[in-house]
Amino acid sequence: MPANLGLSLADFSSLEEDWRGLQQRAASAPYQSFEWCQAWWRHIGARSGHELALIAGRAPDGRLECILPMMITRRHGLRAAEWLGDDHFGWRGPLLDRNFLQDLNVKTATGLLRKAAHLLPGIHMFHLLNQPEELDGLPNPFLTGFTEPNGDMRLLINFEGDSWTGFHCARRSARSRRNLTRKMRKLRENWPTRTIIARTGLERQACLMTLIRQKTHWFQQAGLPNLFALPGHVDFLEEIILAEHHDTPLSFNITALQVAGHIESVSINTVWHGEPFGFLLSRSHSPDLNRLSIGDGLINRTLRFFFQQGARCFDFGPGEAPYKERWADNRIIHHDTTLPLSNRGRVYMYYRKKYRQTSNKLKEFPVIYNTTRYAFKSIGML
Repeated sequence: MPANLGLSLADFSSLEEDWRGLQQRAASAPYQSFEWCQAWWRHIGARSGHELALIAGRAPDGRLECILPMMITRRHGLRAAEWLGDDHFGWRGPLLDRNFLQDLNVKTATGLLRKAAHLLPGIHMFHLLNQPEELDGLPNPFLTGFTEPNGDMRLLINFEGDSWTGFHCARRSARSRRNLTRKMRKLRENWPTRTIIARTGLERQACLMTLIRQKTHWFQQAGLPNLFALPGHVDFLEEIILAEHHDTPLSFNITALQVAGHIESVSINTVWHGEPFGFLLSRSHSPDLNRLSIGDGLINRTLRFFFQQGARCFDFGPGEAPYKERWADNRIIHHDTTLPLSNRGRVYMYYRKKYRQTSNKLKEFPVIYNTTRYAFKSIGML
């Protein structure tokens, strides 16, 4: 029971064995795995100036029931405890034993956080970002305090039926299927083409480097900051994707479309307990190839592969790209939670509420809304 749980601070090395054991029976995603969190902290989190705060929760008999993977950040001059993670995490949250999760509700989860706060002196609030509505099919008990949708969502597709052909026909119109078939045929007529599943270390590295190059070009074309130029981000991806993961439910499926001997589109998907999660996708910037929908062709092949492997669903991850919208049949809204622990934390939460109320009214006036949002961002309120 949550009330009998003993909490203590730990580090990755002392928790590794128990963490790996817990993730075998936990309600979680790959983003809460030991491999993911440790690699992210080593290459990205530790460079950010944040403080690591791994909190282990154990039953009276010593059994590990939960891990609260957190870090201490500074937000508008306040010390805040947040879940580990950034944009490389599809969502953020705790690692919980499934049976323990069933005993949690908003009240007991709030009590657990307040108990954890005693291990984190000087923090003003818990600021829990990018949390899903549900954990393992149950309401997320950590949506406590002041909780608001943050505008992000994950899109999923549920695999149904006995055959890919029947499923594909039910999900995509005859016209769209004919168009893609025609384009793939034209692609093969013009260039030698094949789909590969990268298995060797050299193949996987070549696919990852191609994806980074293609995404970097896309960031430049869109006028967006290049995620891969940030310190540690490529190192994190190389470690988590290229490493050989043994005795763990985490693995990566890397599929690529090779045209005339060159990799032109790459799909990297995380597999967790046999279920796929979309992670990274890229395509060539060649106009001739993009007119033939090579990205859609690779997505179609990837979904067919996982359907035939017996997956129950495919989690496309955050974002509302058109190809996700075309396939998805389920949306999971993400939320941010603020739980104040001091008067300064309560003031912060008060202004968060006021901002949300004001922004909802101002959305009818886009120019004023965008100006207000920029102002709040500039002072660290978002």
